[in-house]
Amino acid sequence: MQKPCEGHWSAAKRFLKYLNGTQDFGLKYTQVGDFSLIGYSDSYFDGEKETRVSTLGYAMRLESGVVSCRSHKKSAPVDSTTEAEYMSVVEATKEIGWLRKILEDLQVKQVQSTPLMIDNTSAIKLAKNLLWPPTTPLLI
Repeated sequence: MQKPCEGHWSAAKRFLKYLNGTQDFGLKYTQVGDFSLIGYSDSYFDGEKETRVSTLGYAMRLESGVVSCRSHKKSAPVDSTTEAEYMSVVEATKEIGWLRKILEDLQVKQVQSTPLMIDNTSAIKLAKNLLWPPTTPLLI
């Protein structure tokens, strides 16, 4: 910003041309039924084999459109796809809680539980297992 060069000016003009050409584009949100929130969670583990860093992501849909999404690389290494997927589930669950609170403040109460779609069987089993206390004590 303090020392702009020709490349910066060129990028700014290109960006303004893009905005000018997309003025009629937009997202249309329509109410189909009740405002039900649905979450989607996924991760990508195989991208960085040396560092074992995974990319996590989630998207939250309210009725006909996405209202929240995030994708980021995790700074800590993971050892398996299950761990990466589970970390993504944790991030998505936090977002669901936050969105449900905002919707409640807007008087759009979520009566049903919010489903979170996960595509990894091991992460689903891990998440379900952590909901229930073990029947036998863990011996260390």
